[in-house]
Amino acid sequence: MDPTVFDAVRFLVNQARLTGIGSLAALRSDAIAAGFVPDDVDTAIAVWAGYERGKCAPPVND
Repeated sequence: MDPTVFDAVRFLVNQARLTGIGSLAALRSDAIAAGFVPDDVDTAIAVWAGYERGKCAPPVND
């Protein structure tokens, strides 16, 4: 993962936890206002969403 995208993921997660913002649109706007490039923010949101989906996925039994 690109370091800038990682920083954007970290910003989004911290912003959501510390401010209680639950809207992705609001979090996206905050990240862009903080200086992150919109494409990096969108990638970070996709990474974060994939992580959250993975936590909810049933375990794989091989």
